[in-house]
Amino acid sequence: MDNQAKVNAVNNPSIQDWLLGVDGIATRLRQLRGQRTGREVAQLSGLRPAKLSKLELGQQIPTPADIRAITAATGAGAGVTEQLVAKLAEMPSVQTAAARRSLFGQLATQQRLAEMAQAASTICVFDMVRIPRLLQTLDYASAHLADQARQVGVDPELPAAAEAVMAASQVLTRQDCRVEVLIAEPAMRWPVGGPAVMRKQLDWLSSLISSGNGRIGVLPLDAPLSAYPAHSFELFDEVGCLPVLHGLVTLSSDQTRRYRSAYEMLWEGAVEGRKARKLVQTLADRI
Repeated sequence: MDNQAKVNAVNNPSIQDWLLGVDGIATRLRQLRGQRTGREVAQLSGLRPAKLSKLELGQQIPTPADIRAITAATGAGAGVTEQLVAKLAEMPSVQTAAARRSLFGQLATQQRLAEMAQAASTICVFDMVRIPRLLQTLDYASAHLADQARQVGVDPELPAAAEAVMAASQVLTRQDCRVEVLIAEPAMRWPVGGPAVMRKQLDWLSSLISSGNGRIGVLPLDAPLSAYPAHSFELFDEVGCLPVLHGLVTLSSDQTRRYRSAYEMLWEGAVEGRKARKLVQTLADRI
């Protein structure tokens, strides 16, 4: 790509997904900043604060000079610098639908999430709009993925993408991984896939709560909270992610800590065990 094409490519959600991936350049640049403020790093690197912010948010593609300036300002070694410069040279061309699917499609996203789940020792999930992927039935996962695909105009890549969701759910049976999942009540009210699919999903959720595999809580609509959630998120050890329609947004280490703190506050209003099953069953009976 020439420089002008790179500037324009930032408007492509697929390129932004690549920059914001778990090991994406934007993600790595945010992590290198650590506890420093953006203004401090901008001053040390000679970049404008607004530009540094855009680079960290995946809104602008860095040049090799940008990367070298930031790594020098943050004290990263030469190895890290050259690794990021080499990664920039590998920035994918996403001119064809096939290329977009292979890197950023439904299947690729679900496979990345499954890999993150399998590698994690602690998983914390909060979802306010859908049944969390780790607790989904195959029919619910298929319906949800198809709906997301329609909204962004991509191939849902079924059944492979749904099967990847099922693969991620196997983490619930692992003894070496602590899994906590918190579900807001509205996620259990919207009948994704229709009444039959939703009833089966809620029955499965109730059985999972009874099984004791992982900690599963429900956040009732009338729960008194000290802070109210803005959106769903997933935390894999020290890596935080925000699910979006076209993939994932990876959080910085500082943002992940803030979301973990918010997550703990949300649990203060949650119900578990028998109370959670009763609420799930009540909602299932209304379908």
